[in-house]
Amino acid sequence: MATSSARPDDLEEFARLSHVADRRLLSHLKELGARYNTFLSENEWGVFDATSLVQAFGRYLQGNDFSARWVGGIAAAFRHAGGAAGSCGVGLDAFQGGSRRRRAVGTGDR
Repeated sequence: MATSSARPDDLEEFARLSHVADRRLLSHLKELGARYNTFLSENEWGVFDATSLVQAFGRYLQGNDFSARWVGGIAAAFRHAGGAAGSCGVGLDAFQGGSRRRRAVGTGDR
């Protein structure tokens, strides 16, 4: 069985800092959306559509949130497997088996 190690504290810190940064960016997204809507309502000289830009910004933040939660879950798995403040070893078979199941679901294989 192959093994790997991780530092759950570092993974949790990454997830925490990612959430903090995303909250800051979320305020910018809200401000951008409000200013964009104001501009559209006052614009009389032509057509301007940046909807996809604003939506992409939101999807970017959703992706960041997903990644941070995923890393937090990995940290929890390592910690549950016996990790302390330092590094801990967990068999890669546990992760590889789940990966095979996800691939089968994603490709329509049963």
